[in-house]
Amino acid sequence: MAIIDTFLMGNIVNTFRDVITMPVIAFILLAAFIIGLVMQLFSEQFNFYGLLSIAAIVLFFSGHLLIEGSNLLALSLFVLGAFLIIIEFFVIGTFLGVLGVILLLLSIVLVSGNMILYSIFLLIILIIASFMVVGLIKSKKRKIPFLNRLILSDATDTESGYTS
Repeated sequence: MAIIDTFLMGNIVNTFRDVITMPVIAFILLAAFIIGLVMQLFSEQFNFYGLLSIAAIVLFFSGHLLIEGSNLLALSLFVLGAFLIIIEFFVIGTFLGVLGVILLLLSIVLVSGNMILYSIFLLIILIIASFMVVGLIKSKKRKIPFLNRLILSDATDTESGYTS
């Protein structure tokens, strides 16, 4: 009975790995991750887009890390990149954020095993996401709520009692 259970679990894991690592499914997961991050950036609070983004990247990495010969370097680069992006929120400058984004993209390409195909996937998704960002910013009703806390909106005009 234990041998049958082990065989079935091995089959389920292998099937999961094979489905997740299919290029079409991997492209959809990466698109859901990046577009979910963009949509979450324009949301007031954590919502469905954030959950979708997290679930997509967890599925992507879990499927690709089950491949034989896959190392944990890509996963550690992803964690380090995410940490650097979080640190960027508290440190002035853009170096850590840019380095974090580069490490995230590098980890996705490294874990995939097919660098050229996944680089093309990321390029296409980033172009789509950049069009989304421009479209959302151009529509006057959409602003990035996180940045509103960083921008000084108080006026120093004469009506408020200030003199030059």
